[in-house]
Amino acid sequence: MGAVDEPAPIHELHRPLPSVREDVALDAIGLAKERRGVAPLSIKRWAARTDETQPEIVKEIRKAGWKVWIIGLPVDLLCWHPTADVWQPLECKTPNAKGKAKLDKRQIEQNEFCDTTFTPRVTTPEQAIEFLNRRLGR
Repeated sequence: MGAVDEPAPIHELHRPLPSVREDVALDAIGLAKERRGVAPLSIKRWAARTDETQPEIVKEIRKAGWKVWIIGLPVDLLCWHPTADVWQPLECKTPNAKGKAKLDKRQIEQNEFCDTTFTPRVTTPEQAIEFLNRRLGR
């Protein structure tokens, strides 16, 4: 059998990472990948918008005893009720004048995820609480 390679000294394993700004600049000229030996950072092409209803929905869900994480993808929120150990993703939507959720072309994949996983799209805190209470059997 051949000799086993010695592990790299700890100071070589924990070298500082380049700053994001440095990576973006290097990515622009295609050097970051070569320099770090990993895939370059991607730059988000559009800003993610938070639905206008999301902050109030999150506030009310937390008041109702749920833990809430704002995850953004594949949906806006991941909710967990600690005493019931129930998990539920939720998608917040800003309603239009008729009170229906506004959907745009970019949300095709998200809509498919919501339909496949039965993730509700909520437009008000009341809708969110009503759905979560049903999940708890209330």
